[in-house]
Amino acid sequence: MRTPTTSSPPGTATTEPSRAPSPTPWLQADMLEAARIQPGHRVLEIGSGGYNAALIAELVGPTGHVTTLDIDPVVTERAVRFLHETGYSQVSVVTADAEHLPSKVVPKGGFDAIVVTVDTWDLPWIDALCVGGRLVAPLRLHGCHWAIGFTKAKGVLHCNEPLPALCPACCRN
Repeated sequence: MRTPTTSSPPGTATTEPSRAPSPTPWLQADMLEAARIQPGHRVLEIGSGGYNAALIAELVGPTGHVTTLDIDPVVTERAVRFLHETGYSQVSVVTADAEHLPSKVVPKGGFDAIVVTVDTWDLPWIDALCVGGRLVAPLRLHGCHWAIGFTKAKGVLHCNEPLPALCPACCRN
């Protein structure tokens, strides 16, 4: 999740990467496991930073491909630099608004998995997912964030894997 801290032209939120919260390591691992990523898969990560894209690249291996996307050019420039420096050539970094996913980034047949690491209240990526593909996203329900896994079948998403919630009220106690 990223908290908008500055803004650019109308409709373009930007963040300060050093102040943006990042998922806890256990939640990242749980979300990647729930995505059921396999060698050779084509995976979209929404909300970049580089580290999670590198983890996904390890899972898809040299025959797979990762596209990581973020609206903030500061975040994507940093991800490009870090991924290049660490040798993750099977990762493409895209600066764009994920709500309006550019069709040019969607592979023929769709992504095998989509992992959303930013706050979301909608799932506009159903058409970008292949049949049988997995989508894992944090959703806000009743004041809590749940990481929920979905499988695409017959053109719709079926929820079959809610992961533990992160409740702000629970964290304060």
